Amino acid sequence: MPNSSQTFQHRIHVRPPRLRQRDAESSLFAMTDIRIQIRRAEVKDLPILAKFGLALAQLHAIFDERRFVVPDDGEVSFLRFFEAELAREDAVLLVAETAATPVGYALVRIEPASLEDLRGMGAWLHDIYVAPDVRARGIGRQLVEAAFDAARSLGSTSLMLGVSPRNASGRALFDRMGFRATMVEMRAELRE
Repeated sequence: MPNSSQTFQHRIHVRPPRLRQRDAESSLFAMTDIRIQIRRAEVKDLPILAKFGLALAQLHAIFDERRFVVPDDGEVSFLRFFEAELAREDAVLLVAETAATPVGYALVRIEPASLEDLRGMGAWLHDIYVAPDVRARGIGRQLVEAAFDAARSLGSTSLMLGVSPRNASGRALFDRMGFRATMVEMRAELRE
């Protein structure tokens, strides 16, 4: 398991969005390098992780409100959840920062073998989230790379994840990072 001071430093070249000529002159966007630090989460991160967790749940509910549930007490549930994950030895909770400000997170946990799922023990990337205002800057890619490292440190030889079929940008990222589809989840609503 990585120690709590382990970090991964990366320099990412940020491409600004395409702008019309008149907008380009007044734009605040510029070609810059940003430093992304991926580190293990700490207790001090729990409030922002709770906000990010709720935002991720709300995004999933937009994809399919009948499949994904947002807890009624919102951030409180996620604060408790992430507090418990921090204490687990079979989980790694990662925080992505730019300029010492958290901008995303990932949760990797070892799951036991499952006869129901016909799979062996292995690591799962349960959550990955990047704040909307910093997306498309390589932060998601860096979180996935750190998740690969976390999975290896937990003794896994693979990393699994689930992704909504409506999450086109997430699916594209995971495809580029070497993930392949292995199962499709399906759901039917039961009539009364």
